[in-house]
Amino acid sequence: MGLNKWVTLRSFYGPLNEWINILMKAADFSMDVSIDESIKNLNIKAPGFRGNSWDRLRQLASLYRFDVSQVSNKLRIRPMRSIEAYRNWEHTNSYTIDASNPIEQVMVYWYPIDYGWHKKVFLEGLDDQDSSVITVEADAVVQQTFTARASLLEVNNPIAVDWYNRYWGGDGTVGSYTITGNDGLPIPAKMWKDMGGQVTCRVLDDPTQVEVTVVGCSANWLSPFTLSVSSGEGKMYNTLMITGSGFTWGEKQKVTMRTGAPHSATAEDNTQEFDSTLVTSESMAYDTALRMSAAAVGGVPNVQATARLINRPENRKGDTVVTIRRMTEILGPQAMWELTMNANGQTFQQVGDYLLAQTALDLENQSFGQAVGARMKRPEGYYRVATTTTGPDSIQYTLEADTTIGDLAAHHRAAGVSTFRNLNNEWYGLTFGDVSIRPLSYPQLEE
Repeated sequence: MGLNKWVTLRSFYGPLNEWINILMKAADFSMDVSIDESIKNLNIKAPGFRGNSWDRLRQLASLYRFDVSQVSNKLRIRPMRSIEAYRNWEHTNSYTIDASNPIEQVMVYWYPIDYGWHKKVFLEGLDDQDSSVITVEADAVVQQTFTARASLLEVNNPIAVDWYNRYWGGDGTVGSYTITGNDGLPIPAKMWKDMGGQVTCRVLDDPTQVEVTVVGCSANWLSPFTLSVSSGEGKMYNTLMITGSGFTWGEKQKVTMRTGAPHSATAEDNTQEFDSTLVTSESMAYDTALRMSAAAVGGVPNVQATARLINRPENRKGDTVVTIRRMTEILGPQAMWELTMNANGQTFQQVGDYLLAQTALDLENQSFGQAVGARMKRPEGYYRVATTTTGPDSIQYTLEADTTIGDLAAHHRAAGVSTFRNLNNEWYGLTFGDVSIRPLSYPQLEE
């Protein structure tokens, strides 16, 4: 698709369509993009990123619940569950339930992200609780690169302060640091600056990486210097605090969820993890963990089937890809001599290409790009088309269970189930496992 490229993206907070345009430009992707109107203005938080553009788009689509597909040389982005597939042309099918290698628990990391300007930035291995400090000799230059708990647009150059102001450089400032000499005593900020000492910072190509450059002052009798404050017992504590603009966060958090698989069926410490800076809230982490658990628990029904096609309902079986009526709409009330004159000098291939171009974007019943992600209702529940293999006269596809609570509620309303007594009668004698496998069809009701 042309999106499988290594890119560097800046932090972004705003509507989905603007982020998609930024991604397309970074990947030098020339294909037209169509975003469904209902999600164009979906607000997203996308920390800056350096990596594969297609992987990043797929992660975002999974977390924000939209589908991405290529349809007739156009990238289509639309809400999940917005296209339906049909089984009326299906001629073979088989069901499988794979209970092998279930996962005992899932773990999803999330980032308590704050977006703004001049926000305090924590550097891994160099925070105010760590014994690590930056050391520099007189008139020397030291450069170190740190991973920030942030995805930055820019970073400020901190200023030297006297030791009693060591906590000054937080949010809303340019950052600060204090200096300690080889005798363990603080060096006045003015002396450090007047004798050539300074600290500068910059964001590297990867927006999570910050390069810190320290130039030691010329007071060689106090060298080496540390960006620190002494405890008085020979122990130094870092005082470098920097600030920047973009997304910042503190310690990343995690949500752990048991899938329900029995411990005896799994290996020891069998945990599946997901770690992405796109997971920016606890609720998003729980939602992700829940969906991971459903897929990892084992015993989930899948369907493999073959059909003539799956994108046309019963009342459209006779449709070709483009109908004569659709061609008539395109050509309009032209007389045949006008059509012949307009096509004068063109080959049949050129005329065919023209007609295809006029219909390429409205072929809602084609399989390419429209099948994967579509929902199919079967007697026992809803499924989502996971994969397809299209041949000259048939399409093979696999389905994954996709019945939602909303589907269950709609099914019960249609069946007249309006009270808990009705529901108890309908589910009498069933286990949770029974309902999980056949949520919309119960064996005792079919006998």
